[in-house]
Amino acid sequence: MKTLPLIAAVFGCGRVHFDPLVGDGAIANDGVAITGCWPRWHQHTVQFSAAMNVPFGPYDPSLAGDDVWTYYTDFSNDIWVTNNGVDFSNVTQFNSAQAEWRVTLSNDLRVAVIASGRTGGSGGVDLWMSQRDSATAGFPPPDQTLLSALNDGFDQWDPELSRDGLHLYYAPTTATGQVIMLATRQAITEPFGVPTFVDLPSPFIAPAVPTGASDPTLSPDELVMVLTLGMDVYYATRSSQSDAFGVPQPLADINTAALEADGELSADGCVFYYSSDRDGPRAIYVVYMQ
Repeated sequence: MKTLPLIAAVFGCGRVHFDPLVGDGAIANDGVAITGCWPRWHQHTVQFSAAMNVPFGPYDPSLAGDDVWTYYTDFSNDIWVTNNGVDFSNVTQFNSAQAEWRVTLSNDLRVAVIASGRTGGSGGVDLWMSQRDSATAGFPPPDQTLLSALNDGFDQWDPELSRDGLHLYYAPTTATGQVIMLATRQAITEPFGVPTFVDLPSPFIAPAVPTGASDPTLSPDELVMVLTLGMDVYYATRSSQSDAFGVPQPLADINTAALEADGELSADGCVFYYSSDRDGPRAIYVVYMQ
C-alpha cells in the first residue's frame, strides 16, 4: 500500500506533475471554456496512469471543498473524512446506528446529502440532507424535509451534488433496475423538485444492463459523467446541459475482470478515484491523467 505525499499536493491544486495537455482551454459548443483535463474527456483521448491503492476506504470516495477534503465509507459503513490522506476523522454528524453509504457535499461545504439506511425514512436506503449556514458551522442532524420528492419505497443510492448544491444526481433502484436520475432546485433553501431520468443511449439503459446504471460523478459544468455499468466504469459526454449524453465509453485503462465502481472525479478532471476488489477485499484506488 502506498502512502500519499503526492495526493497531498493534488488536493491543493488538483494538478500534480502533469505535462501541459493539448486542448487545455478548449471551448465547448455552449461557448464556455473547458479547462484542466476536461478537453481530453470531450476529445475521447483519456489515458490514465497505473492505479495506486490509497490508505483509506474502501467505499464511496467523495471530494469536496476544491478537492481539499475526501469523504469515504469504511468497512463498518461509517462516513469518514481525510485531508491530504494524513488526518482522518469519523464524521459523527452524518453517522447513525445503521449503515451509511455515499455522502456528497456542495463545493462551499454547506450542503451534504447522504445515502443512509437509518430509521425514520421511507424504507431501505434513503437520501438525507444536512445544510448549515457556513463552512465552519456544525452540521445539524440530517433530515428529509427538502427531499420528499425523491425518496420512495425503493432504495436511493449514490448521491452526487453539483458544486452549487442545486442539482442532485443519484441512482435509485426501480421495478426495472437501477437508473440515474436528476433533481433540481433554484436555491439551497428550496426543496428539490420531482426527479427526471438521465437518458443514456440504448442499450445502456436499465434493465438492458444487468445491474443497471449507478455511481454518477460529474464535471463541474456537468458535461462529463463517469458512471458504473455492470461491473465496469464508463464515461459519457455532452455539449451542453440541455443535451442528452452520448454513448458511454469504457475506461479501458481502469477496468479489469473484477469490480470497478464508486467513481469520483477531481474538479479539473485530471484525477479519478474508484473502489475495486481487484486485489481481494474492496479498496479505493487513484489514477492520474497521463
